[in-house]
Amino acid sequence: MEERDRVHSVPVPERFLPLVHKALAEAYAAEAVEETGVEAAPQSDLANRSGVKELAMDEWTGVWTKAQVVSAYRGASLKLRAALEYLAKRSEDKVTALELAHAVYPNESNDKAEKRLYGVLRHFTTWQQKYGHRHWFVKAEGSPSGFTYKMFDREAEWIKEASEHE
Repeated sequence: MEERDRVHSVPVPERFLPLVHKALAEAYAAEAVEETGVEAAPQSDLANRSGVKELAMDEWTGVWTKAQVVSAYRGASLKLRAALEYLAKRSEDKVTALELAHAVYPNESNDKAEKRLYGVLRHFTTWQQKYGHRHWFVKAEGSPSGFTYKMFDREAEWIKEASEHE
């Protein structure tokens, strides 16, 4: 095994896992560009080609198709589905990690619920990589006081529709 392929276990507080996953996804994308010489199209190019109006980056989570969002929902665990459905019901609102954690794990303490939530939400990064996106279809913002999550109306409608057919 090459030195660069070794896997290391590094303790990371769970609240930072989304940031670590994002950094790893970007590193893997950069490595793929080095190996193939082909860079993924910038999200703004994808938006223009798909006919989606380009929004400010802080308002935009990427161009996910309905099929991708529905596929991600259908492949999700029951707990992740609960989180997605909760965010879909509150589309366009910022939901704190603690509020979302208690929606998914109502009988857990604040710390335990939030830690378990971050473990569930890590699957967003798997979908992001699977479909070649740079962002989740749920906006996540970190701050010293914790994370907030926001699902936009378009994706919320797709999640609601998919949950009704399950």
